Amino acid sequence: MTLSAYATLPSGILSSPTPFTFTVPLSEQNHLLKFAGQADIGVPSYYSTHTNVTNNTSFGISRDWLIHAQDTWTSSSSYSWRDEQRRLNSFPNFRINVTASPTTSSAFSSQDWNHVSGPGPSNGDVFDIHFAALFSHKRDATPLILLHGWPGAWFEFAPLLELLVKKYSPQTLPYHVIVPSIPDYSLSTRAGELDTELTMDAAAGAMDGLMRALGFGAGYVAQGGDIGAFLAQVMMGEKFVEWSDNRYPIPLKTIQTMTSFYWFTNSFGRAMWAYR
Repeated sequence: MTLSAYATLPSGILSSPTPFTFTVPLSEQNHLLKFAGQADIGVPSYYSTHTNVTNNTSFGISRDWLIHAQDTWTSSSSYSWRDEQRRLNSFPNFRINVTASPTTSSAFSSQDWNHVSGPGPSNGDVFDIHFAALFSHKRDATPLILLHGWPGAWFEFAPLLELLVKKYSPQTLPYHVIVPSIPDYSLSTRAGELDTELTMDAAAGAMDGLMRALGFGAGYVAQGGDIGAFLAQVMMGEKFVEWSDNRYPIPLKTIQTMTSFYWFTNSFGRAMWAYR
């Protein structure tokens, strides 16, 4: 099913985004596969052979899991980045330059996270933001922004987007669903990223600036997980295996695609700002 009908921009938009397609050259794909295939896996140890991620005595991922991940990653019959890339590009993707809205860090009360809120409000920085979207044709559709965490990416919401497409047509979809790459993660960048450290306030201001640029300044719903939850809080005034809900384990293909995405976008280093 083509999703181009969900790419129709709503009326009242203030700044038109540019359609975007993410394409990784074959040479870069092959380089990563070679790199993954040549990686050495440590010798067996008590900890790497007696770990269990389903209980609290886990020592992390097992050696057998790493071997299986490496084998499937480098086997064209088990994993294909080109197939994953095709799936990601099946959704309407866009880029847009936005100016960060003024924000305040008053929403923060956690001592652990105060250090990332910065010394004060966002100062109107300009960001080049990537986002995927499902735009509704309904005039009264509710704007909804979904914010990922680390080490995630926008397409952790792809299963939800697929459910919405299956249930609703563009004419009946009750939401304008906006799924950005949060600032300094993968495809969303900013000028001067080598000169200034990003703060939670500035990143939240960029996400609010995105929604305002799309014409949703009158109000919208924000949902986020991990770092995305803190961004939403400001806007409103080994991790994959170990921290996820063990009742619903994350598929290996998803982990491989997330890892590939960070590698291909050269964004791992600049995605650490929220944890400094």
